[in-house]
Amino acid sequence: MTNSLTEKKFLTDDERDSLIDLLNRHKGERDSIMIRLALFTGARGASEILPIKPKDFGNNSVTIKASKNSFDRTVPLDVSFFREIQAYISSNNIGRDERIFPISDRQWRRVWDYWRPNPSKGSHCLRHTAGTLLYINCKDLMTVRAFLGHKQINNTMIYLQYVEGVRNLRSKMKGMWKKTIDDA
Repeated sequence: MTNSLTEKKFLTDDERDSLIDLLNRHKGERDSIMIRLALFTGARGASEILPIKPKDFGNNSVTIKASKNSFDRTVPLDVSFFREIQAYISSNNIGRDERIFPISDRQWRRVWDYWRPNPSKGSHCLRHTAGTLLYINCKDLMTVRAFLGHKQINNTMIYLQYVEGVRNLRSKMKGMWKKTIDDA
């Protein structure tokens, strides 16, 4: 079975915008930081966000430790978001080797259930949203692969297949039924 990306697996533009607006209204709060960190880094929710420690941050970036079939990677962060995370760490007196978000996988799911803009989408949609947007922005599969930490390029191909296939197919089909075969 081939893994494929569909619109059910990532946030629509409206869903993403409403989520980011909501999260931005709660800047500095743990849940808002966790979800934005997952979205802005393409990290897997509980398995890659929850183990993050203060020592994983530096130079306006965060190092995501590998989980599943991936590799460690360092992802740049917006300077203001980086400062917000540093302020959160400092104000909560989190030690260099302590987890920033000391919650369980089950609590992570509860947090996502509360914040998610679409009840049918799991937190992995944040990763797919980040991967899709990065591919649309740069059109470079190797960059997306490095960003998501994929060991196998085949795992990254779903973004190319969606963006260059399904997404573009819509625009290419526009007006198709108004043409005749004789027009060719």
